[in-house]
Amino acid sequence: MKKIVFRLSLVFLLTLCATFFTALMLKAAIGTYACWDALSVNISQLTGLKVANFSMIMNVSCVFLQFMLLKKEFQASKLLQIPFAVLFGVLVNFFYYNILVFDVQSYAVRFILCVVSVVGVAFFLGLLTSLNLVNISVETTCNIISGKYAIDYAYLRVGIDVICIVLSVALSFFFGLSFTIREGTVIAMLLLGPLEKQFMKIFRPISAYI
Repeated sequence: MKKIVFRLSLVFLLTLCATFFTALMLKAAIGTYACWDALSVNISQLTGLKVANFSMIMNVSCVFLQFMLLKKEFQASKLLQIPFAVLFGVLVNFFYYNILVFDVQSYAVRFILCVVSVVGVAFFLGLLTSLNLVNISVETTCNIISGKYAIDYAYLRVGIDVICIVLSVALSFFFGLSFTIREGTVIAMLLLGPLEKQFMKIFRPISAYI
């Protein structure tokens, strides 16, 4: 029982940190993370929904897609992705609307916030992933599709980012919204994966003790 409480507390703490750094990228406003976030900002501008709500909806939808793909092979433990996705979205909204309420005028400061965000997200998501504390819904869905249909995982994962980028640019162009695909998006695409991979290598040896 103590171990379960410890693991749940650790998940919450690491998620708290990861969502803070995710919100920091939104605050920098020189681009967003490609998967869901760019579209989430556009949907927020169009509908008035809070900025992380669309990402939350899409992550939960990924879990239902996993269920449809796996059917009887779907493990009940995968349902834990749903409360994690909801918690992640709620915390991003909390930090963005209630904590990061200061104005940032300097581009240099915005750029620094962007880089700090990428490093922070890579660190805490890498730690969460390496310790096998949670499954990230998008990555898990890509893994399932890759195994079921013999499609390369990397192509799937990059393909989702590309689709999100194209849709975001299209929404921005046709509805006159602010462009959320900017230099920050490029920085995140170049640095997030490699950094997260390195952090996972560092933390994986301690996973057996958690």
